[in-house]
Amino acid sequence: MRFVDELLQQAEARGEFKNLPGEGRPLNLETNPYGGDTQMAYKIVKDSGYALGFIEERRKLVERVANLREKLRQAAERDQLGATAVDNFRAEVETVNRAIQSYNLKAPLEQFHLMPLDADWEIRHARP
Repeated sequence: MRFVDELLQQAEARGEFKNLPGEGRPLNLETNPYGGDTQMAYKIVKDSGYALGFIEERRKLVERVANLREKLRQAAERDQLGATAVDNFRAEVETVNRAIQSYNLKAPLEQFHLMPLDADWEIRHARP
């Protein structure tokens, strides 16, 4: 804990806690009795407009997957799912799956993990 206290003091000395949302007002410290020790810390970080690294990475991956699926859906609607498009999609899925695998190793709890994509399933379900 001493290390964390020192980090907080250094950040305060640099002025990183000035002009935060809700500055000068009491914190809402309602706690969930089942939330564990870190819940309050996560809430304060979130309420201050910040996101933990793994949460931000997860958000970007979910957005990336949604964009990839939308691109595939649009190609299927235009009947442009030829061999080249399918090969390109498979290559993109491999890249995304590597990013998902890397993210899953960093996520602190299994409930935050993302499932890798199955390119064949995605292609089958994109066709009208």
